[in-house]
Amino acid sequence: MKTLLLAVLVFSLILNSSNGFSQTDICDSVQRHFSSKSIDTNRLRKLTEFIQLQITIDCKDAICLSNIGIEKSKQLKNADFELQFKALLGYSYKTKGDYKLAVSTFIEALKQADKLKNSTRAAFLANNLGTVYLEIGKYKEAERYFKQAIQNGKLRNDQLQLARTYVNYGYLKDELKQYDSSLYYYNLALPTFKKQKDRIRLADLYLNMGRSELSLNKGTKSLENFQKSLFAYQVSNDIDGQCRARLNIAEVHALSENHSEALSENIKALELAKKMGSDYLIDYCYQVISDNYEALNQPDKALKYFKLHDALNDSINTVEKDAEIQRLEEQYQSEKKDKKILENQQVIQQQKNKFLVLEIIVIAAIVIIGIIFFLLRKLKTKNTQLFGLIKDKEFLIGEVHHRVKNNLQLLSSLLELQIRSQEDEKIINLLTDSQNRVLTIANIHTKLYSQSNVEAVEANKYITDLCAELSKVYTTKPLKIDLNIDKTELPVDQTLLLGLILNELITNSLKHAFSKVETPEIHVELINSNGTTILNYFDNGTLNEFDFEKLSKKSLGLKVIRSLSKQLKGELEVKIENGLKYTLKFVL
Repeated sequence: MKTLLLAVLVFSLILNSSNGFSQTDICDSVQRHFSSKSIDTNRLRKLTEFIQLQITIDCKDAICLSNIGIEKSKQLKNADFELQFKALLGYSYKTKGDYKLAVSTFIEALKQADKLKNSTRAAFLANNLGTVYLEIGKYKEAERYFKQAIQNGKLRNDQLQLARTYVNYGYLKDELKQYDSSLYYYNLALPTFKKQKDRIRLADLYLNMGRSELSLNKGTKSLENFQKSLFAYQVSNDIDGQCRARLNIAEVHALSENHSEALSENIKALELAKKMGSDYLIDYCYQVISDNYEALNQPDKALKYFKLHDALNDSINTVEKDAEIQRLEEQYQSEKKDKKILENQQVIQQQKNKFLVLEIIVIAAIVIIGIIFFLLRKLKTKNTQLFGLIKDKEFLIGEVHHRVKNNLQLLSSLLELQIRSQEDEKIINLLTDSQNRVLTIANIHTKLYSQSNVEAVEANKYITDLCAELSKVYTTKPLKIDLNIDKTELPVDQTLLLGLILNELITNSLKHAFSKVETPEIHVELINSNGTTILNYFDNGTLNEFDFEKLSKKSLGLKVIRSLSKQLKGELEVKIENGLKYTLKFVL
């Protein structure tokens, strides 16, 4: 039998203390209570709280009470309470060990929640359905429903729901022997449960953490967590939790070969399992007690408990197998009859309409072939026309880029004449900056004219050439340029803005940052990450925050950089860290 029953899967509905109900002849008392008084939401809410307590004490009473709650919710026409009681019913079946009824109940409630668009209940139900699949070893289905619950919880920012699902998902990882991952998810849930001061959830979590630690051979740590969980369960009078905690404590003792202590804990667990009427836990207790007696060399008692385990286990499995065989047989017979009727109808129809069908097929084939032939001719003509139009468009766009490039180079030459005619160093610098901006734009059109793709520019080659040209203009020192550019193509409009930004960045570094630096360095990175393009630019200049503030107020280049960044719809960040660093993020 799987060790899965030894851990606790976190139930999605909140457990509160119960009021106003006797535990003697519970179902009859509750039925009389509702019959004698008018139904209202306050009484239904108290009933949900009481059922949650009964699940940990007596599964049969919890099932009976859940059915009463469903009936009364329907009478009150309150769909939300009806979903709550169906969730409690499914969980009661699961605790008892009747997994087929648990699955069918949760699926029925989940369909109802989806139909009502009740996302909160749908998340709870998906989580609970995942716990059932997890206990019966259907891990793929369990993971699907846990992920559905996590996604729903994140959308609604429901931290408590997320914490409960994290615990269950962590236990799935434990079953897959991914113990470090299971502890990771348990620790994600721990702060929320501590903040809520939820003793039961913390007890469940300590129990599950102990299981993972035990699998990682951390026996002392796991025993400490099991004892924490047992104490919390005892304070809350949670019989189901006490039973599972003692079974886990017994396992630690058994692994330490302290079989007397293990036997003592397992016998206490059996008493608790019988008290709550869980066939599944009773069956497991019989098995481990038999193992304990065998380890203590008491074969007669070991045989006694093994027979009890074998009889109960066979009884559970036989019921499930018989129900499954009956369902499959009924389904098979129904499909067989339907298939026979359908075959007879098809034979009659084929005999009656044989020649008519053949005639229709031939006519339809001729028509279809004719249509296909006609469409192929039309498509071929259209493709030829489109290909010609594309070629014309590419030629015209190329010519436009060529003419723009020539005009920009002419403008650059005029600026060069102005530079040569000036003696004022300040005016020469301003004209040189303007000339570089013009050349930056001209280079883009040069590349577009010389390549087949007239709508995008290869970023790596363009940025490399731009850095090389600017370094020749502004510095006489050996300059190290470190480039890390992803192989990507940028649209023309974005390349234009990016080129101008780099022009201003490099120009500012070369003019202002390296006056006291012997070996100036510039680093440029262009990286694509999850659809976002990131430009990182930094130098090893001596510019400090004070100098940068003074430069920001009077520098046209920095104003241009910010303006161009806004046009790119990008986020610009500037830092002074051993030099000046710019980070620009934008979307292609």
